[in-house]
Amino acid sequence: MPDVYPADRAPLFTSTRAQDARLAASFDRLAQPDYAPAAVIAETVDDPWPGDLAGRLLLSLSRFARAGWPALPHAAELFEAMLQAVEGHGYFGPPLGDVVDEQQVACHGWVVSGMLQYSAVSGDARASVAAFRIVDTLLLPALARLESYPFDRDTSAVVGEASGSADVIANGWQLSTDIWCLFLSLNGLVPSYLESGRTEIAAAIVSLRRVLDRVDVVGKRAQLHATLAAARCLADFAEAGLAGADDSGVGADQFLAAQTTALRLYDSYAAHGRTLNYATFNWFGRPDSWTEPCAIVDSLALAYTLWRLTRDDRYLADAHRVEYNALDTAERPNGSFGLDSVLTPDHPELHALHPDARWCCTMRGALGLLEARENSVAYVALSGGGAEFELVGFHSGTIRAGGWTFRETTVYPAVGQVSFEVVRAPVAGAPLTLTLQFPEGGRITVVLPARPGALVEAVIPQAVAREAVGGGLVSVFRGPVLQSIHSATPRPPGELDPNVKLDIPPKGGQTEPA
Repeated sequence: MPDVYPADRAPLFTSTRAQDARLAASFDRLAQPDYAPAAVIAETVDDPWPGDLAGRLLLSLSRFARAGWPALPHAAELFEAMLQAVEGHGYFGPPLGDVVDEQQVACHGWVVSGMLQYSAVSGDARASVAAFRIVDTLLLPALARLESYPFDRDTSAVVGEASGSADVIANGWQLSTDIWCLFLSLNGLVPSYLESGRTEIAAAIVSLRRVLDRVDVVGKRAQLHATLAAARCLADFAEAGLAGADDSGVGADQFLAAQTTALRLYDSYAAHGRTLNYATFNWFGRPDSWTEPCAIVDSLALAYTLWRLTRDDRYLADAHRVEYNALDTAERPNGSFGLDSVLTPDHPELHALHPDARWCCTMRGALGLLEARENSVAYVALSGGGAEFELVGFHSGTIRAGGWTFRETTVYPAVGQVSFEVVRAPVAGAPLTLTLQFPEGGRITVVLPARPGALVEAVIPQAVAREAVGGGLVSVFRGPVLQSIHSATPRPPGELDPNVKLDIPPKGGQTEPA
């Protein structure tokens, strides 16, 4: 599911503060003084990641505004400050010179996507103009030098901090410890292409995809956020193109190739970069690092897109497990998103390492919450005037489309019960069919009468599953929720495995604070 949506594509699912405490906590966190526009601009113009903080924040605020939350005034003030800050040469940081700053290019993927989403929700065309100016004066010229990027350099000794640094220069590139963060430029390239259909932007996307097809993300210890963001963007590129939304002349083979690359990168992540609680390593091959909520969000959105592209239920099951075991665990009680230990069979300990990654994950985590909710429902208008909704996730909120408005209420996954109440229905309309699909591959069909006040309930089954995870350990899931990890060797009743230490907050529904 893309980060940026056009103005004519409203979300089918929305929720209010009263319905969703997790989302409310995240919204309130972004309204704190350290995210005030003046403070953000002062920090982002003089930072090794120029523009990153402002771009990520603008994108999150704009997505909140799209979802009906009162974020537009904050976003408008931030955009005005950003526009003033880049009025010189059009982007944050120094002008592009003989050496390309990888982090500067990566950051502006967020600046472009933030401006495009802000333009869509506000109607301010200046934001779209500013975004394409960045594409034309920074991203495309920098990526024209892609062949000189030293993808074959030895990265085995690279050790970075939670916020990467760029101290090495090679082949005309200033390289980041967030290995291959260059691919984050796709965050700006894909939505700008989908909005404009410009072939030179498509060519840059294809060039980056071809690089990803020849490099070893696992062996080179690439950053998971960069890898999964690239896969997510390529999947979005493929989904739009294969659905016929693209008429720029880019061949179907390029969209299919993008899908293939996204699927392969997802498999690399699932096999080599995912923790036992479905979070992500910060880098491949680095279980000594920490989890990365930005990458968790990428994996969630990517799983949903791959499920829509393939209808393979494993991606839907993964999306649910990522949401309830990784994303929800990463969200702190105040709405921040923090870093946790990497839970593996060799290191079966889960505990918090950092309370608030405000420089990236706290903003990106907000989009993860929105993605989980907005991905949960799809609408199909049937011939003959009927309609059908497909629900693949369960949250408390309101669903609107096709003349229908109905409320969904649940505390899933704490309890499997879900209720639907009709608020508005087409006059003399046919009943509405809801198909509820849950991760185990089952489906439940319920029918809503075309009558305001009608109430229908369903119960989502939550089977218990035991899965061997290596190291002599077994994970136990109830529905999508990780209940325990313990030794595969039976122990006396009541005796805990002393080698496994989990600090997992209880998984209530969306009406409970994180």
